[in-house]
Amino acid sequence: MLLTLFCATIIVFLLIQLVPGDPAVIVAGEDASVERVEEVREELGLNNPMPVQYLDWVGGIVRGDLGDSIITGEPVADAMKRTFPRTLHVVIAGLTLAVMLGVPLGIAAALRANSAADGGIRMLATAGLAVPNFWLGLIMVSIFALHWDWLPATGVVSVT
Repeated sequence: MLLTLFCATIIVFLLIQLVPGDPAVIVAGEDASVERVEEVREELGLNNPMPVQYLDWVGGIVRGDLGDSIITGEPVADAMKRTFPRTLHVVIAGLTLAVMLGVPLGIAAALRANSAADGGIRMLATAGLAVPNFWLGLIMVSIFALHWDWLPATGVVSVT
């Protein structure tokens, strides 16, 4: 397990390094002077060798320091704490829906083994696994928010 975790952290770190663009330019701004970009690069530790950057990155994760958002400047951990209740709400709703649909359909397929109903349920389950989540999400937003107007298309709306 530790070897897998170690390999996963290396892969994620390397993928982050492959993202196009210079993080120092993004943080400093497109119109920043070369000196300002170098200051930001030094502040972020981007001048350090890759192994040192990796150890700093992993050390931050272990300490719970996920860094600051490049866009808002707030600590990422604070943003996650703020959005966690809504995320938990969506997870619970999704799991509830999955159980409410999956268990009865599974029982129906088992009771009618090798029937047309069983084949249809298996085909529906296979399609559900094969469809990319991002595409299914867009289709569901289109149907439930835009077409039927059951849910807000832009997320949670608070009424004050």
